[in-house]
Amino acid sequence: MAKRATRAEWLERVRAWKGSGKSRAEFAAKQEYSERSLGWWAWKLGSEGEPPDKKPKAAKRPRRSKSQSFELVELVTQPAPAPLTMRVGAVEVLVERGFDREVLGGVLDLLEARR
Repeated sequence: MAKRATRAEWLERVRAWKGSGKSRAEFAAKQEYSERSLGWWAWKLGSEGEPPDKKPKAAKRPRRSKSQSFELVELVTQPAPAPLTMRVGAVEVLVERGFDREVLGGVLDLLEARR
């Protein structure tokens, strides 16, 4: 029967796995213990507040120094195009930007039918 590993040994195993960059299955495949045992110990140690050295995080952006300067940029907006005025008989229809074609078509059909 195999010797039972201690908590300290599992901590080292979990740290080695986390530091390897490999998946749990890849790492455990070359060890004498199972992937499930490795996962359980990673969970157990983490739940007890024992950080098993997580995978390295992405590099942080460098902070801006206080001496950096910024260039002010002026935003210029274009005025909205003037609305289109349509005359059907004695009725004027003002068509704004973003109008609903289906609704406008229905209004024009109705006005044309009343002519």
